[in-house]
Amino acid sequence: CCGLLGRLIRQVAVADCPNSALFLNVHPHELEEGWLLRDDEAMYASDNPIFLELTENAPIHDLVEGRDVLRELRKRSISLALDDLGAGYSNIRNIAELVPDVVKLDRGLVSNLAKERRMRVLVEAVVRMCNALGARVVAEGVESAEEANALRGCGTHFAQGYFYGRPGPNLSV
Repeated sequence: CCGLLGRLIRQVAVADCPNSALFLNVHPHELEEGWLLRDDEAMYASDNPIFLELTENAPIHDLVEGRDVLRELRKRSISLALDDLGAGYSNIRNIAELVPDVVKLDRGLVSNLAKERRMRVLVEAVVRMCNALGARVVAEGVESAEEANALRGCGTHFAQGYFYGRPGPNLSV
């Protein structure tokens, strides 16, 4: 049911956010179920950028088939974001093999970044690698000015978290 549920969620998201770029979470199993490539998939009706966030909290069972699906999605102007790098089943090799447009750093890499030199060195290296491979980097879970400043120093492109604002209802609807 993973693919069907994902499809329904994408229908709601595209309908409720007609004037926004969307980052939509997709479980790796959805790459195997065929729903993403159906011609009536809601995300193809959007005129705005769509990024599928492939979570790294679950393994990608068939990387070859997954790459074929991602290649077809790119032909349809859908971008890929690797979510949660640094958590769960994350594998740095996926950055090279899946060719994401965006890599999102897990909160575990961001927490206390300002105080932990070794972690800063690691994040800087990941950002340099992503830059060299053509991916932009988003830091997740930023909760303080110190973390935000450390991330700027590491070269991350974007950041999200409570430091910038708490989640809330979409007020533009």
